[in-house]
Amino acid sequence: MEPQSGKFYLQKRYLVALLAFIAWGLLFLMRTNLSISIVDMTSNRTVTVGNETITQAAEFDWSSKEKGVILSAFSWGFTTAPLGAFLTRRFGGVSAFGMGVALTGLLTVLTPLFMKCHLYIYLAARTLEGVSEGIAVSSFVEVMRVWSTPKDMSRLMGVSSSGYAFGVMLGYPLCGTIARYMDWKGVFYITG
Repeated sequence: MEPQSGKFYLQKRYLVALLAFIAWGLLFLMRTNLSISIVDMTSNRTVTVGNETITQAAEFDWSSKEKGVILSAFSWGFTTAPLGAFLTRRFGGVSAFGMGVALTGLLTVLTPLFMKCHLYIYLAARTLEGVSEGIAVSSFVEVMRVWSTPKDMSRLMGVSSSGYAFGVMLGYPLCGTIARYMDWKGVFYITG
């Protein structure tokens, strides 16, 4: 299909690649936000108001072992990534990819609520985040297979999946800044 003269023209496969790039970046943010925010969640905070310095106690008093379990819960869920292949065959790549990204986002936004309820509820939710991101990752190839030509597939997959690197570049400083100027809850609300 040839571009129309005088108008901006973007083939749909490039739009899909751009949207996938953004989704990959968001997936990385949602995967790593806990690594940054757990420091704020488990550390005392010093606040200066006028001439007075106030020390606020840490919101969570977790042992190193508990922190390790919390940080690994995502990875346990992610091991189910082959489930994405089943869902891709059942619902199609775009639906499975979208479902994986959307569910990961929803669970990320609800993280502060889960944390307030009980640690085990949060562990279950974080594991489910890993499952949903695994679904997104494993269905991505099908999305690119359907939406790109064989000639463009590897290039579009490379561009799209480089969103992960963009998420790395943006994620750590963004999450650290949010945790510093807001609090740990803001990290999950903004990255979700």
